[in-house]
Amino acid sequence: MGQTTADRHAGADLLRLVAFCAVVCIHAYGAFPEGDPMRDILRDLSRFAVPSVFILAGYFSAKIVPVRKLWQRVAWPLVFWLAFYNLRPSAFVGDPVTLVERVLLVAWTGGAGYHLWYLPALLVGGAIVFAGLSSMGFAATAVLTTVLYATGMSLGVYSALLTGEVFPIYWMRSGLFFAPLFFLIGVSLKRDPRWMQLSTCWWLLVCLLGLVLHVVEKYRLRGANFSDNEYSTGTLFWAVGVGVVFLRISRPTSPILSALAQASFGAYLVHVFILRRVEEYFPHWNPYTQIIVVIAVSLGLAMAYRYGLAWAQSQRPRKQKKPRKIRGLNSFLESELERGEDRVDEGRILTERWGAAGFDVDRAAIL
Repeated sequence: MGQTTADRHAGADLLRLVAFCAVVCIHAYGAFPEGDPMRDILRDLSRFAVPSVFILAGYFSAKIVPVRKLWQRVAWPLVFWLAFYNLRPSAFVGDPVTLVERVLLVAWTGGAGYHLWYLPALLVGGAIVFAGLSSMGFAATAVLTTVLYATGMSLGVYSALLTGEVFPIYWMRSGLFFAPLFFLIGVSLKRDPRWMQLSTCWWLLVCLLGLVLHVVEKYRLRGANFSDNEYSTGTLFWAVGVGVVFLRISRPTSPILSALAQASFGAYLVHVFILRRVEEYFPHWNPYTQIIVVIAVSLGLAMAYRYGLAWAQSQRPRKQKKPRKIRGLNSFLESELERGEDRVDEGRILTERWGAAGFDVDRAAIL
């Protein structure tokens, strides 16, 4: 079932839960009628979500070794949910080259499970950061990740201004460009605690300035049509400010918050499927009802899975561990045991003989 509540970070748990809810708000834009200003407002207010989780991942993976655990945790869910969202009979139609291209594109972007792009981005970003830190050091890695982020913006939100073209979103939002810088910031916050010692008011100011810059960039560069390319200069400060504000909440977490936070990963994986079913069968519901239902059902399914898995594991008969033999010690104990048995036999014989001769003998004294 994961960590105990005593081992968990309340601010990090709260950020995971809030970020998941924000992602649902982003993906539920289709529930809003065309022209409803709340659709864009909710999306802009929620853009901190995935970048702040990248920061969180870096913060709790500040050592190189835990990245392997990150790969182990993410790889199998990624494969399963890519298949869940994308496997259908039409997926196998086409020549071999087309099929290979389709598989690679789905693995990189998530395909029909478009929200799954976050997982390869997390893995690629973490790998780039720790490869850079171990081979080039912090300064060179910081330069590399900053250049990658700037390249992603030039292919994304700034592409129309710089080149006159708008490139596909998967060109830049793949983990290669954006994730490494956020991941490195998380690592830096953990390794250098001086940043965390700045006041919460200061970081709230960073949040506000980042949000304002994010919105200004949006409308100056793309007008109202900024829905796909959400990473900009303002997004960087907006996400960092939010991440640090939550990480500064160091009080003990509650069991309910801990359970919801641990379920948020599974809820993230399944929420697009739930969202599609809600939009398909309950289109008459207002957008806010749809969002609340998707959040509640996704978290409920994820928690049910976690508790069901824990119960099933508890029902398995545990294998008895065989005592491990220690060379030298076992042979010594066996020889001492044999010597003890010989002494017991000698004592019994002496007791019988001396007792027959009329002596009152305590056999324990002989031994």
